[in-house]
Amino acid sequence: MQNRTQKTTACFGTTFSFTGSDRKFPPGDYIILEDQELIEGNSRLGYRRKATFIQFPAVGTTGSRTQLLEVDHGELTALLNGDLQNQTDHKSEA
Repeated sequence: MQNRTQKTTACFGTTFSFTGSDRKFPPGDYIILEDQELIEGNSRLGYRRKATFIQFPAVGTTGSRTQLLEVDHGELTALLNGDLQNQTDHKSEA
């Protein structure tokens, strides 16, 4: 089966965290990696999401080392939608 990884960037305007992780992430841009597998048997190409990861700087290291944390795609989407809503609310208050 053929696999691929999609890479995108997500911008968080507020501190956030994920269920099951005690780490708090500061606002900023984060790389999101989504592992996908080819769905075979279709007349058109299609991919199914297998896993979603967020990349962040490694704790306790120097240089450009990073860590990946596997996250629930639904939770990530909800955080981003909530974060976008919070940014909109703050802009309309100004």
